Amino acid sequence: MLLIGLLASVSLAEAGPLAESLANAVHGAKCPLTGAKVFQAALTRILLDESLSKRVNEISVQVNAGLATITFDGSNPQWEQTTKKLKAGLESRGAKHVKITRTPDSSVFLAQKYKSAGLRVSVSIGGETVQALAKIVSGLVDETS
Repeated sequence: MLLIGLLASVSLAEAGPLAESLANAVHGAKCPLTGAKVFQAALTRILLDESLSKRVNEISVQVNAGLATITFDGSNPQWEQTTKKLKAGLESRGAKHVKITRTPDSSVFLAQKYKSAGLRVSVSIGGETVQALAKIVSGLVDETS
């Protein structure tokens, strides 16, 4: 909740209600990365599972719009290794100027829109930071086990 509160902060007075609203933001079906229906559950699963965190490119929140987005699988070491092997294989068969790209997938969670006087606030956390947080959380969980 603290991380969601930081993502949701427009002002300290509004942080609690906005964080609660965003924590309960709902995915239309299930998040394809985590299987969660609610943003808080998806974020928790990512932070508790380092392998999931490595797939995350960015987690962003558009506070006023009531949107939380997890972008994933656009660029990660496993994908890059696979594409290098695929490219080498195609080029060994005579293909020239091979370029393989992948557009990141995303999960969008919707919360209640926040009414403001036109100020739009977006906050995001990059994939490297998500991975670092997951590593810290993993260490804390190991210490308590």
